[in-house]
This record gives sequence, structure tokens and C-alpha cells, in this order.
Amino acid sequence: MEPRLALLLLCLFPTFCFAGAPWPSGIEGDVRFESSEFILKSANRNPAETALNLNKNGAYDEKNKAYDETKNGSWFIDYQRVGADAVIAGIYNDKNEKDSLAAIQRGLKILNWGFDQQQPDGSYTSGDAYHNVSFFLAAASRAILHLKHSRYLPMFQGEIEEFTGSIEKTANWLTRKNIESEGLRKDEPYTHRFYMNAAALGFSGVLLKRQDLIQRSFQILNLGISKQRTDGSNPEKGGTDTGYHCLGLLFAAQYYSIVADPQMRLMLQTIGEKAASWIASKVLTSGDVDSAANTRTGADGEKRHGTKSKPVMYYSIYKALAYWGQIQNRRDLNIKAKQVFEFDREMKRKQRESIGK
Repeated sequence: MEPRLALLLLCLFPTFCFAGAPWPSGIEGDVRFESSEFILKSANRNPAETALNLNKNGAYDEKNKAYDETKNGSWFIDYQRVGADAVIAGIYNDKNEKDSLAAIQRGLKILNWGFDQQQPDGSYTSGDAYHNVSFFLAAASRAILHLKHSRYLPMFQGEIEEFTGSIEKTANWLTRKNIESEGLRKDEPYTHRFYMNAAALGFSGVLLKRQDLIQRSFQILNLGISKQRTDGSNPEKGGTDTGYHCLGLLFAAQYYSIVADPQMRLMLQTIGEKAASWIASKVLTSGDVDSAANTRTGADGEKRHGTKSKPVMYYSIYKALAYWGQIQNRRDLNIKAKQVFEFDREMKRKQRESIGK
């Protein structure tokens, strides 16, 4: 489809029309979301308390900290992705300059530890490498895109250039034919991973100005789109999972903003509308989410890298609802996002009080 025709269709068919100005393309769209009133009051509300479980070298979470200290045992590159959360929270919630700068520096330290583990060929020795590296690359490349777009660019110019080189080596490794084909084969039961893999290549392609990476990301994104069920759900291990459904939906929204051309935006509008409506139907009046049928998270969820059970992913759920609510100007989704956030915050408050007792 020609880009001009796709743009015409956006105006002709109500399903794809926006109320008001079109959603910005490129990093500007993602900036609009991360700096929106709701996100500044929820996901980005406290840079000073974002991504704190690191050691002096930047290794994040217990397994990676233990590996950093002993150089023995397993470690996981995807744990380091939380550095991007600190960078982005620091950039946009800048009411306290000291806290904002500290969050950005902390986030970059976490990401840098990840890249310090990179092998000469661009690979990592982390378990389940293709999946975990894609997770990390999507976060790191998106964080650097935001940093380049921010007022902090002059302060971190050197770090940005160094990170960009590491990102390119990582993307080159991920797109090796044997690595990619085996990785995608393993990812087949997990729909969200196709959106994540597309995001990893798409974000890094935009950052590096490499059309080959962007084109490959389009192809992988289409594989994810093709998996959506007629009711709007995205399957995970033969069933559905509210958290992973929303993790994929969140990557789809970020991709819509940063990477997608007009034709791909049309496709993402269609799947996004259905997928957002599906998860909205799972939000209870309390703000909790009906996750009884989840295949991977919740009370009987999988073990996270063999340790703790994976909880319901409220963070991904309210962010995905809010992102598509903003893109599509859907008040119902924005209301649901706030309900889920408030429920999650109250639940965590009660957990802290219980621990305090």
C-alpha cells in the first residue's frame, strides 16, 4: 500500500481516525506518552526510587549481583533492562533536578553493566540468549533515543556514542540468520516476544539509521500480528495471559510511535483496538484484573528464571491500557488504566505495611 493511500484511509475510516491532531511519529510520540499527566503520576512518578537493586558496578537483581562478585553461576541480561526505566523517569519527572540526574546516571550504569558483558562477536553468555538479549536491546535502544532527544544530551554525549556502538553490535548478532531462526523458533508459543523482537530491531534501527533493521522488524512484527485471535487476545503457551498480552501490547504501542510507517500504523491500529478492548474487559470494578485463566503469571504462574513465581503484571497492564487510550483517544481505556494503577498501588501499600508488622 502506498503511504499516501494509507494516510487517506486514516481519514476515511472512523476506526482509524484520531480525535484532534494525529499521534506524533518517531520518538516524539513516545515522549508524549512518557511525559503525559497520568504516566508522570504513575510509572514515572518517583525517579529517586526507580531501579535501586543494583551493586556498585551496576549489576541488577540478586543473580546478576552474585555473578558480578563471583563470576560463577547463571546471570540474565534481561534483568539489566530496568536501567531504561530509571533513565526515562529521570528525563521526564524532573521536578527535583538532583533526583532526576541521579536516576539517569543510575539507569545508564545498569545498562552499561549489561553491555560490559558483551562478547567480541556481539553475543552474551546469558541464558536463553536470543530472548533475553532482545528484551535488553529494546530497552537500551529506546532509552538512548529518549536521552538523545532530551535536554541532557550535551551532558551524556560521550556515553551515548559508546552505547550506540554496543547497540549496533548487539543488533548485528541478533540478526545473524542462525541466531534469529533458532530464536524465533523457540519464541513461537509466546506472541508478546514477536512484538518485543520487532521493537528491539526497530528501535535500534531508528537510532542507528539502518533501514535493514527496520525492514526486518516489520517482518517480525507481522508474525506477531498474525497470531492475534478473533476475540482480540494474543496467545501465550496455548492460552491467554493478561500480563504478557499487555507486555506485547505495550511494545506494539511503542513501535507504533517510534518506528511504524503509515501502512504499519493502520495494521497496528486494528490489532491495538481489539487487543486493548480484550484486556479492558478483564479489568474488574475494583481495579484488579481477572487473571484466573492466565497460562504464565499469577497464583500458579511460572517461576522467574527458576526462582520466584511470576506475579500478575499490573505495571504492563496499566501502561498498555493508557498508551492505547492516548493513541486512540479512548476514555474507557484511560479510566481502566487509572483503576488498575490505583489497585496496584494500594495492594503494594498493604504489602509494605504487612512486612512492617
